[in-house]
Amino acid sequence: MNIHYCQNFDSMSKLGAELVFDAIVKKPDLLFCVASGGSPSGLYQEMIKKHHSNPTFFLQTSMDQVG
Repeated sequence: MNIHYCQNFDSMSKLGAELVFDAIVKKPDLLFCVASGGSPSGLYQEMIKKHHSNPTFFLQTSMDQVG
C-alpha cells in the first residue's frame, strides 16, 4: 500500500482516478469495488469524464458495491 498526501479534494480525486485508470490499463478485467459515501465522489466524477471521452475504456471492468 502506498500513502499519498494531497493538498485538496480535487487533487486527491484526480490522483485516485489516475491510480484506478493505471490499474485498469494493466488489468482490463479488473473488479472495481465501489465505496459509498462522499469521499470517493470526486473520483467517480473523474471516472464519468473518462467514460465520456473514451466509452470503451471500462468495457471489461466489473464493478461491485462495498458497504
